[in-house]
Amino acid sequence: MKTAGFAELAGEGCKGANSGGECDKKDCASAKGLVSGADCQDFPCSSIDAFANDGAPHHAWAMENLRRIRQVGMETWYAELEKDLSCGHCGARQSWYWRCDCGQKNI
Repeated sequence: MKTAGFAELAGEGCKGANSGGECDKKDCASAKGLVSGADCQDFPCSSIDAFANDGAPHHAWAMENLRRIRQVGMETWYAELEKDLSCGHCGARQSWYWRCDCGQKNI
């Protein structure tokens, strides 16, 4: 499994090439030339707030991430994320919703 580094993932989020579909938040960030909504002087706006409170758990998590990025910066946030999403047993990068190939789950 390949582990992407910060340079490969920085700014992906909603604006990423693989995000697909229409997104007013992605369009807004792009129009303002921003890497992330965390960089916006209007953060948190009503659009981001509605998104974070629409009942989808990963949308609330996105708001938490944007707030953390504003606090510590993108590079520090990414280092924290890498640690949080690394398997505590074998070190492989994993996601919050699947088991690592080593068979362990760090939830």
